[in-house]
Amino acid sequence: MYILGIWDGHDSGAALIKDNQILVAINEERLTRRKLEIRFPELSIKACLDYAHLEPSDIKHIAVSSYDFSKTLARIFPGTKEEYYLIRRRKKAPGLLSTLKKRAKYRLTEFGPSSLTKQLSTLILNSTLRKMGFSNYELNLVSHHQCHIAAAAFCSGFDTATVVTIDGIGDALSGTVSLLKDKKLTCIAEISGKHSLGIFFEHVTNLLNMRELEDEGKVMALANYAYPIADHENPLLDFVRIEGMQVRCRYSSLRMYDELKKILWKYPSEQFAYMAQRTLEVKITELIRNAVAATGVPDVALSGGVFSNIKVNMLIRTMPEVGNCFVFPH
Repeated sequence: MYILGIWDGHDSGAALIKDNQILVAINEERLTRRKLEIRFPELSIKACLDYAHLEPSDIKHIAVSSYDFSKTLARIFPGTKEEYYLIRRRKKAPGLLSTLKKRAKYRLTEFGPSSLTKQLSTLILNSTLRKMGFSNYELNLVSHHQCHIAAAAFCSGFDTATVVTIDGIGDALSGTVSLLKDKKLTCIAEISGKHSLGIFFEHVTNLLNMRELEDEGKVMALANYAYPIADHENPLLDFVRIEGMQVRCRYSSLRMYDELKKILWKYPSEQFAYMAQRTLEVKITELIRNAVAATGVPDVALSGGVFSNIKVNMLIRTMPEVGNCFVFPH
């Protein structure tokens, strides 16, 4: 049985699975030559089918990630995400309403999926897929973090694992903790998108005049050039606290940006980057420690954009509580 997987958001792409084996996966940017492409991955879908010598009519199962309010709105009005893409990548100058639109984006992404957004997303996706020649298929909309969980767990090679996902936000969540056991996944904690380590670091990236969703790795690298600041003198550590397997942010996503901006004014850019990086390291290792304690399983499988931070991953790998560590490649 073939399953076609589709992601039509930031860094869009497609994958083809047969009998639980990934045959091929590709990101749309490789074909359009636009970094971190956000358009519907039509070329990626065609490339997957061509690789397996298949026609659209051969595919009977299609899975698409995410159907929250913001994602559904972008499917209805694709021009909105194209404009954001061009401004974010510095290909277009921001307009008079750009700041207002950006602040609205952070609010809208906090609204989760509903039966209405599922129906609207299904309608739009079916229309697009039928134009490509697909017919007589079953369309499944899968939650954002469920995709992250499955990718980390089933690609890890572990029989049993503590599975942790952390990113900015997707379907109103910023993270999860799950248990992989007997080839089954059980989610034991969900982290609200209103309390997001990913958005915290995204704001830091943007305030340093870098491109959010793209240059976070540069912030991580910039931190190496700072004079170290002791944890008790790091004001950013107070922005986030860990409660068991939950993340709690001191401020809302919008106010967090404003409060971070005030702190940046007092510090050189490299020290600001260091404090933000250190905050990620302290809070994520604490979360991992609590997750492993809760599941009793030391092997960990990680996924989500925040785990692109290799310095955080290195610390997790060397934690005494952690056995083997698998990070789904990003």
